[in-house]
Amino acid sequence: MRWDSSEISTSRPQPGWAVMQVAAAGVCGSELSAYLGHNELRQPPLIMGHEFSGTITAVGRSEDADWIGRLVTSNPLI
Repeated sequence: MRWDSSEISTSRPQPGWAVMQVAAAGVCGSELSAYLGHNELRQPPLIMGHEFSGTITAVGRSEDADWIGRLVTSNPLI
């Protein structure tokens, strides 16, 4: 399944949050089983790919604007 970026909300980030433009994402075994229809916990419209990296494009009002443009990755365990 392909996602069109127009289907995803892009509101301004809350204080303490940031928006990342994803450059690359990995697919793990649980996502592969969901794609194949074998995992009832992961079904569309869930966006797959919880291992990803990219560039910060926006930050919340109280955050340091120097974060914009930085390359970052996620910690999917939080």
